[in-house]
Amino acid sequence: MNLDRPRRGPVHRASSTMVACWLLVATVPSLASPAPSPAGAPLLAAASSSSAAAFDLAAIPLAQSPLPAFPFVDWPASVPAEERSVEREASLDEMTVIAGAQLLTVEGRLERRRFSIPDGKSPLEMRRHYRDHIKALGGVQVNRLQPINDVATVTAAVQALFPADANAAVRLGLHSYDEGQYQYEVYVVRTEKANAWFVVQSSTYTVIVTTVEAPIEP
Repeated sequence: MNLDRPRRGPVHRASSTMVACWLLVATVPSLASPAPSPAGAPLLAAASSSSAAAFDLAAIPLAQSPLPAFPFVDWPASVPAEERSVEREASLDEMTVIAGAQLLTVEGRLERRRFSIPDGKSPLEMRRHYRDHIKALGGVQVNRLQPINDVATVTAAVQALFPADANAAVRLGLHSYDEGQYQYEVYVVRTEKANAWFVVQSSTYTVIVTTVEAPIEP
């Protein structure tokens, strides 16, 4: 997933025929991919026995309040309108994330947003905006591994899940990038009707936020 500094330009607006969607987004390739097993793909390399335990979504407490309108969290107020870009919207799409110490594919309504980090602001400050708002909704950070810190582990898992796709790690944002400045965070908010998944990615100059609203199967 390309986090190079984007060109300055107007906001990209979705077609009126598409359902409004949110978090992960125009120069990024499609996230469509073969579905893994329901339990997800275990990370295969140097994860410790504690971090390699199967991810248990049911162990995350339900949110105590209803979620706001999709995509649930607004842009940081410091980001000017001309730097805001909605790269992808879909009423149904899928996204592969690190959950615990495994790969998990979730599907539902999706939106991906990208913006340049304003002058005088830091990648950390932009990530904290999302972290604080997501946690206020009842969200929990669920990734135990970082693509830049656990390269061998994450790469092995991606290759096992997508053996025919040599570019899968880049396509999914699960690769080492930007000379160690790349950061990757996954959050989930559980409700009785749907789970809201957020992936927040930052480099030196750019932030990408992808949101998937995954309905609970009856």
